[in-house]
Amino acid sequence: MIERGQTVYTNFYQIQINPNSHIYRYQLTFQPFLSPEQQISKWREIFKIAKSGLQENLKVFITNNQILYSPIRAQTMGLLLGVFEEEGVSHSISIEEKAVLKSGEPEYTGLIGRFFKMLLKQQKLLQIGRKYFNTKNLINFDQFGLKVLPGVTCSLIKQEEQGKYYINIDSSFKMLRSTTMYEELRNSRDFSQLEGAIVMTVYNYKFYKVNKVSREMNPKSEFENLKGEKMTYMQYYQDKYKIAIKDVTQPLIEVLEKSRKKQEEKIIYLIPELCVMTGLSNEMRNNFQTMKQLSTVTKPRGVDRVKQADQFIQCFHNKESEELIKKWNIQLEPKCLQIQSSKIKPGNIMMGNNTAINIETGNLDRDTQTAMLRGVGLENWGILYSDRDSRQAEDFMSCLRESIEYCKFQCKAPRTFVLHSNRIEDWIKQIDLIVQQSQGPQKVTLLLLILNGPKKNAPLYTDIKRYLINDCPIASQVILSSTLNQPKGKVKTICNKLLVQICAKVGGTPWGVSELPFTDQPTMICGMDVYHSTGKAKKSMLSFVSTEDEFFSKYMTQSIEMETGVEFSFSLCPVLVKSLQSFCGDRNGPLPSRIIIFRDGVSNSQAKTVIETEVAQFRQAIEQVKTEKNSDKPIKLIVLSVNKKVGAKFYAGERNLDNPPQGTLIDTEISNGKDDYYLISQRTTQGTVQPTHYHVLVNDLFDEPNILKKLQALSYKLCYMYYNFSGAIKIPAPIQYAHVYRDTQTAMLRGVGLENWGILYSDRDSRQAEDFMSCLRESIEYCKFQCKAPRTFVLHSNRIEDWIKQIDLIVQQSQGPQKVTLLLLILNGPKKNAPLYTDIKRYLINDCPIASQVILSSTLNQPKGKVKTICNKLLVQICAKVGGTPWGVSELPFTDQPTMICGMDVYHSTGKAKKSMLSFVSTEDEFFSKYMTQSIEMETGVEFSFSLCPVLVKSLQSFCGDRNGPLPSRIIIFRDGVSNSQAKTVIETEVAQFRQAIEQVKTEKNSDKPIKLIVLSVNKKVGAKFYAGERNLDNPPQGTLIDTEISNGKDDYYLISQRTTQGTVQPTHYHVLVNDLFDEPNILKKLQALSYKLCYMYYNFSGAIKIPAPIQYAHVCSNFIGDRFDPRKPQSLIKPNPILNQRRSLFFI
Repeated sequence: MIERGQTVYTNFYQIQINPNSHIYRYQLTFQPFLSPEQQISKWREIFKIAKSGLQENLKVFITNNQILYSPIRAQTMGLLLGVFEEEGVSHSISIEEKAVLKSGEPEYTGLIGRFFKMLLKQQKLLQIGRKYFNTKNLINFDQFGLKVLPGVTCSLIKQEEQGKYYINIDSSFKMLRSTTMYEELRNSRDFSQLEGAIVMTVYNYKFYKVNKVSREMNPKSEFENLKGEKMTYMQYYQDKYKIAIKDVTQPLIEVLEKSRKKQEEKIIYLIPELCVMTGLSNEMRNNFQTMKQLSTVTKPRGVDRVKQADQFIQCFHNKESEELIKKWNIQLEPKCLQIQSSKIKPGNIMMGNNTAINIETGNLDRDTQTAMLRGVGLENWGILYSDRDSRQAEDFMSCLRESIEYCKFQCKAPRTFVLHSNRIEDWIKQIDLIVQQSQGPQKVTLLLLILNGPKKNAPLYTDIKRYLINDCPIASQVILSSTLNQPKGKVKTICNKLLVQICAKVGGTPWGVSELPFTDQPTMICGMDVYHSTGKAKKSMLSFVSTEDEFFSKYMTQSIEMETGVEFSFSLCPVLVKSLQSFCGDRNGPLPSRIIIFRDGVSNSQAKTVIETEVAQFRQAIEQVKTEKNSDKPIKLIVLSVNKKVGAKFYAGERNLDNPPQGTLIDTEISNGKDDYYLISQRTTQGTVQPTHYHVLVNDLFDEPNILKKLQALSYKLCYMYYNFSGAIKIPAPIQYAHVYRDTQTAMLRGVGLENWGILYSDRDSRQAEDFMSCLRESIEYCKFQCKAPRTFVLHSNRIEDWIKQIDLIVQQSQGPQKVTLLLLILNGPKKNAPLYTDIKRYLINDCPIASQVILSSTLNQPKGKVKTICNKLLVQICAKVGGTPWGVSELPFTDQPTMICGMDVYHSTGKAKKSMLSFVSTEDEFFSKYMTQSIEMETGVEFSFSLCPVLVKSLQSFCGDRNGPLPSRIIIFRDGVSNSQAKTVIETEVAQFRQAIEQVKTEKNSDKPIKLIVLSVNKKVGAKFYAGERNLDNPPQGTLIDTEISNGKDDYYLISQRTTQGTVQPTHYHVLVNDLFDEPNILKKLQALSYKLCYMYYNFSGAIKIPAPIQYAHVCSNFIGDRFDPRKPQSLIKPNPILNQRRSLFFI
């Protein structure tokens, strides 16, 4: 299975260290003593005094603050280096030896890294992260308006097992455009489109990300320099760089510059004419000739990469560098490392009718278009297409019939469905209709859709694909009509490949690979991948796939949303439990003997975290399922980290170095121990092939003979099991399936279809309304929001009476199935002084029976980019108002059982009406995102209500819903802050009513199930302040919790949830008044976590707010409802019913 391969060249260069040499660690000492704070603040002055003495005695040394390292031993201990004066006191500076470091120690490795950085600094190269560029080597592509800056990626690698050090060098390239930012601004109508672009300053080759274009600033604007003097930007560039600014009216570019020492960002401004654009534009990427010419440089062959790396290494062999290297008893090999590789035999591809295709000699693309290994009968399936694609559909079905016969695919003729529309809403409606109408024996098990347009610009493709995968309960296959506009021979090939995917989707096995390891016993192979969205949604998603058959070809797929930006999940136990249950199947088959999990790559530093968090959960899941199945059979676990983004490169041959053959295995020299290997599985015809790095994190079968060889063979053979390609891919198929599956997850966690809605605006705002609706359509598509086009209503007046009359008319005329469920209004004027805004908003919230959204026309008078951002945020609010969930927060506590979270706030009007209003919101779903809202009028100035029993009764009835669902097991109420002296009153009055309501509803429902109650007082107006840091005190990070010392007992804590960039952050004080779950383990920690996580659930803001979302919703609602008691309004508008407003949505945000 694995044989001896050829010798390969690498891009690793060994650092030879004299085994008899030592590194000495010294520390500066002061007499009299100088505090660490004083040493840090005065370090530059101290080092200036001590430097000559250090150079005289140690010759060469590296400093790390007050610690020094040198290969030379000081002749005299306690050597006096000089005298430093501080506040009139003279401090003698001496050096004291602290330790002798030997090769292999962690501190020694860190020191080698520092030495290497010192060497690189001597070369005077342009450094960008780990990449180094020589700006003299620019390659011009003037015909394309581009310059390529060649360089290398350089890093130090330590081989732990043998204690060897290597420098890893690989080619790297930076694209610079010939156009300046100034030219881009002149040609751009919308400056916001340039936000996020990377620019390079021509005077010092520094790179910055554009934050925004500041129109209000120009080169004549002033700033304060380091000396505290005011000067213009023109003057600064003239004085420092001798550059005269040509256009003094151009706007400046705002960028963020990060300070390395302080680890903080500051805003600086750049001159556009002195910045060039970097990277490739979309137009350049889509130009075949441009990309072809660039690839001659940016995709070098092996021989060119080795040549470039050798040249880079030669930089260290100049006189100055060689002297330094010699003094440190180090030798740098001038030629790259050569390693003996191994070769894994891939075996055969196994097809139907006992056909075996030799992987190394066969044409897999052609030969796999035959009878499949294990077909599945396809009885009822359908093809859906638009009437405009009728011709292509008929030709396609003709070719498909031939392919079905040629591939011996067992299926009946499909049912055809023709759609006389190309709108996404009609496609989804037709898909749903097909699913609904085909039940029982006639149920459609697979739907094939022919969609319109090219793939990259197809308006339907992405949306329909996501909908089919996420919301459609049947298997599906999508093909574009543009793909079918080809000669019949090519269409037939497409049909053959399409059948492979269909076979896999309906549970068949298109092909297998011979001699797969681990098939001697039931084995489950899993793939796991984590995705971090970089768009505005900023979601993190984990996908997990697991095999269910002996061919490792039939899969179960799962995905879970995670906390944004987090690589590790704490919800893997239930995921693996479901995979194991599915593996056993409906027939209650045996559990697997082995579970092998391929985990998408994590770094070496993260390996320990994977073992401590994820592997622990896998073991917990295994024990749980074994207990459920009453099994004592051991299940062995193997977990591998798979990393496809590595710096290692390998080349084969003697003179003309080229890519090694597929199956090349490297598990010696540079691999980090016996559980570590590199594998080249795919074949590439351009540039250099990228190896994949495997690291075995956990291996319960470590004592099994040849276990590592079996894992290596399995890793390679699984690369041939990806049914979207007929050769080998870079990584094992289970990881690639997990990777592709998570890409299809929807942008919004739980959207709600918006069938009938309208937009109302004044005729004077017609232009803004049209531009807004254009942006809104783009946002709807971008956010994958399921809704039809809105109905438009134009008002030829701007009087409040006419607006209200028109709103009432829309509501009255749209009843039944055509009822308008949401009305969006574009009102006139600025927000603070808009004569209509406040009155219309109050009317919509208090008296209009449908959801509404208000936006001002002045808000829309901005560049398109900003309007689009407004539209995206608007959709979040609309989603929440019509009962959807824009986003959720992972690992919310208390979701293991039905739980209702409530928010309660009292508002006291300070106007002439002097009314008091209580608002009460309560969740109705598992995400704690869908709310019922109620408001009640209270006696003026009174903080406590005696009408809470019917309020909680209605909330509990609404929680159960129309389907008479279960009551919650727990009710957690966040009560707007009351003082310590009022806590007793809350318990005696309000809590007593809550318990009364619970008993009343239990009696109504004839339930004896206990409902536990927790009530917390939340106070955001507190005098406490907290600061973090040593010297420069600043705000503590978000999520900081204080529950000791100043907190008033175990049920009392302070929490900092929001972030502020100005002034001091305000903590929020929480006090648990009632806790029926006091005996539950870690209950306070769960409440603290819930309090913080709910601060991210306020859909009017995309970050964390000061208080949990339920209280903020109650607060906003009570303000709006309370404001209905305006003395200008007729009192007849005030409803006599004590519950003034009651709705099942966040209608007021």
